[in-house]
Amino acid sequence: MFAMVLSQGRRLGVLLLIPFLAACGGGGSSGSSAGGETLGTQVLEPAASLNYHQHTKSIIDSRCVTCHREGSQSPFSLEGYSRVESKRSAIAYVLEAGSMPVPGFAPLTNPEKALLMQWLEAGAPEGNASSVARATPYTYYADAKTIIDTRCANCHRPGEIAPFSLTDFESVFSVRAAIAHQVTTGAMPPWPPTDNYFPIKNKRSLSDEERAVLLSWLAGGAPEGDPHDFVPKDKNQKSIDYNLTVRLNEPYTPTERPDEYRCLVIDWPLDRTVYVNAVNLVPGVKAEVHHVFAVVVDPDKLGPIEAADGADGKPGFPCWGAPSPEGGLVPPRTLTVWAPGISPGALPDGTGVRVDPGSKIVMQMHYNTVNTEPLPDQSSLDIRYVDEVDREAVTLFFLDVGWYPAGGMPIPAGDPNVTHQHTAHFGYMMDFSGAGDMGITSDEPFVLHSVFMHQHV
Repeated sequence: MFAMVLSQGRRLGVLLLIPFLAACGGGGSSGSSAGGETLGTQVLEPAASLNYHQHTKSIIDSRCVTCHREGSQSPFSLEGYSRVESKRSAIAYVLEAGSMPVPGFAPLTNPEKALLMQWLEAGAPEGNASSVARATPYTYYADAKTIIDTRCANCHRPGEIAPFSLTDFESVFSVRAAIAHQVTTGAMPPWPPTDNYFPIKNKRSLSDEERAVLLSWLAGGAPEGDPHDFVPKDKNQKSIDYNLTVRLNEPYTPTERPDEYRCLVIDWPLDRTVYVNAVNLVPGVKAEVHHVFAVVVDPDKLGPIEAADGADGKPGFPCWGAPSPEGGLVPPRTLTVWAPGISPGALPDGTGVRVDPGSKIVMQMHYNTVNTEPLPDQSSLDIRYVDEVDREAVTLFFLDVGWYPAGGMPIPAGDPNVTHQHTAHFGYMMDFSGAGDMGITSDEPFVLHSVFMHQHV
């Protein structure tokens, strides 16, 4: 599905909605071998000259320390030479068995395995840390921290959904090799849109300059620098004065693992019609709230919602696809969508989503408990509303029903450039505001305010 917000004349703002869900992930980096065995750009030396600091530390940091670090779920840490040296036998065993890294992480290359085994057989000498070149003009505090805080730490922080924190030097340094891999491949920060067609506001992807700074800093040993050199970035983001907060009617604890899609209800407290033009979703348990799709349901369309709410003995009702009970679509009007990394925003002045007295807010909650035990969640919405607008914003769903059946959008394995198209005329599309035909013709200008794409599978 596909949704956007348009403004047509002075009468109407349209929200056209296409659900799309992107996944993010990563793994370790990989080396290469040619003629005289190499690891990246490093030529392997005779076993007698191998040492930890110059030859094996980078492999262990990138392949092992992401999990084998202090405070992680792995049974021991491999941070630093003394810890690695104490586990020489265990490292040799998993190398011979091929059981590490675990599935899901990039496997060791043959040159990497050979180098590690040669080093272990030579007694795992430490070498001299000062002999490792650290040629980079950048430091964590003067250069890297601002980039990481802005691009990474909004999700990678305590209590958020990302699996580890990147809010301080120690945390960043412990996974520096994994960061280098993710930055090099472009896997992080997750940002699927491209700039091939038109520029998109509030991009989360790294700029070329930011990427160059991080990779130079990491390649140079990720030096810490002086904390006094850190200058927080001024985001220049206008603050929003919210005048209402509403929350889920009661807490909900996920029961399905690792993913559960549950629609939960909020009673609307105002006794007059207002127009919402700014919303900030506040997850109750950030570590388990994967994304949220919040809609307004008008009083005359509440029947199916009220019948489904609590019917299975738990708050709300299951809703894997749309924020509606199974068996029939309740025409919703989108209030907001949220996923980790999305910042709060506002519709343009003079535009807002109408909410009548007696309405309810239905929040489709996607809970994911991969990184946490299920906890009671009572997420809330900070709202700014006004009494009048020039243009009412309404939701318009844009969907080719042919995409629904199995095989409706085939993507051949390994094909990096697959396109599926669907065309429809706005004049024939129905909105969910109760106004019926949108009535937008080809010769009328409109403004596109926002688009939301969502795809579950």
